[in-house]
Order: sequence, then C-alpha cells, then structure tokens
Amino acid sequence: MVSCHDDEEPKIKASRTVLMYLVADNSIYPNIASVEEGLKNAETPGTFVIYWDGGKYYRSEFPQPTLFKYEVGEDGKVSDRVIIQTYNEQNSLSQDVMLDVFKDVEELCPAECYGLIFGSHATGWLPVDHSRTRSFGDDGGLKIDIPDLADVLARTSIHFDYILMDACLMSQVEVAYELRHSADYLILSPAEVMSTGFPYKNIVKYLLSVDDKERNAVLLAQAYLDYYKTQRFPWATIAVVKTDEMDFWLQLLVLLCKRIWRILQVLLHLCYPYFRIDMGMEEEN
Repeated sequence: MVSCHDDEEPKIKASRTVLMYLVADNSIYPNIASVEEGLKNAETPGTFVIYWDGGKYYRSEFPQPTLFKYEVGEDGKVSDRVIIQTYNEQNSLSQDVMLDVFKDVEELCPAECYGLIFGSHATGWLPVDHSRTRSFGDDGGLKIDIPDLADVLARTSIHFDYILMDACLMSQVEVAYELRHSADYLILSPAEVMSTGFPYKNIVKYLLSVDDKERNAVLLAQAYLDYYKTQRFPWATIAVVKTDEMDFWLQLLVLLCKRIWRILQVLLHLCYPYFRIDMGMEEEN
C-alpha cells in the first residue's frame, strides 16, 4: 500500500538568489573558482546558483549541463557545492531550455530577490545572422538574438534587481532597451571584456547584497575598473544602466530627431537649387 502526505517542509526563501548562466564554449571556467573565492568574503546570506554548459570542455567535472549551488549562511559559512539538477545535452540558448532552467532556479532556490549573470561570447548589436539585430552566447556555434532573450526573461515570473553581462559589446542602447523590463539595473560593457571576465572574488559581496541596489551596481562596476587597472593589459570599459529611465530617454531621442528633421527641412529650403541648362548646341556638318 502506498500513501501520500503533504507534510514536507516548505523551502525557506533566501534573501537573495544569484543565477550565473554560463554557456561556456570559451575560457570562462575559471570564473567558478573566482566565485568560490568571493563567497568566502560575502557579507550577506544567500544562494549562489551556477548553470554550466561547457560543451566539450571540462567533461570530467561536468559530463552534462549542470545546475549547482552554494549557500552562504547567517554566520558567513559557505556550503560545499551542491548539484541540484542535471540535464541531457541541449542547446542552452534555446528559449525553451532557458525557461526550464529559470523555472528550476525559482522552484529549487526561492528567494525574496534575484540577480542574474550571463557569461559567454556576444556580438552586441549584431544578430545571429549578422544582419538584423543583436545576439548573445555561443553553444556549439548557436546563439540567441537579444529580442528572443528579452522574450525569455519576460516569460519568467522573476524580475531581477540586476543583470550583469559578462560578455563583449553588450552596452548598446538597443540591448538596454530590449532588456529594460527585465531588471532594475544593467551592468554591461560597450567594448570587449577581457578573457578573465569580471573579478568575482572581489564582487560577490555586491552581487549577494540586498541593500541599496544602485549603490551596489556602481560599486560593482568600480571594482571591475579597479581590478583591470592592476593588470598587465589595463583595459576595461563598463556602464551601469538604470532601466526605468529608458522610456524617458526614448522620448527625448524622438523629440531630438523631430527637431533635427525640422532644421534639415529649413536648411534644404535655403540651399541653392542644383540645375542644368541645355544650351541647345547643334552638331556642325
């Protein structure tokens, strides 16, 4: 005889869950160790979840796409790595796959608030086919267009305090506008991100913090710049975008374009017309 009961303990919500979504057909595997180092200095309890799809890389450690987590307790102690879900081989940039992962995170690691990190390659405003829009990621050559990524985020029930793009060329106005409804702040680079990526050992404390979202976003960006100032190649560019200002800036842009068009119309009327006179010359016999 089999019986059912509903006395399972409900999952306790963390103050914050951070999801790091790594589609890692590149050299970003060391970011995991950097996160582990940073968790030791976390000042806020919470859950740090990593989705890893490394393709053909690091198969001995991750033979399949894997979702795993670390817990930071009230006493600051960090748990060992806990695998919470594994997946069959899949295109981790498929909308359906991404939605499934986000659903698993929300169900298995509930929290009062969420942060999101995307790590991979990116083409900024260039699309999958390099002609129409923008794309993110590289899973065996497969990518996702930014409007499709925005659609995935819109279809989750999670609104993120921030989205950090550990990928090149993502601080474009087109990208920010597409993602404006998904998070309060976007942290992105308009240029290349060096292969080392973000210095997670220095910024995890800001990623997990639940106090003053804007201040944490700015401190995180400053830590990124400070880190690269000390490196052999001291090149770094970063932007923090407050998304609730995007619609206002769009209105300003529309107004500016209208005024520029009016000025151009006036200038066109002031220009001397270009004309040609046919002299009517005949050929001599």
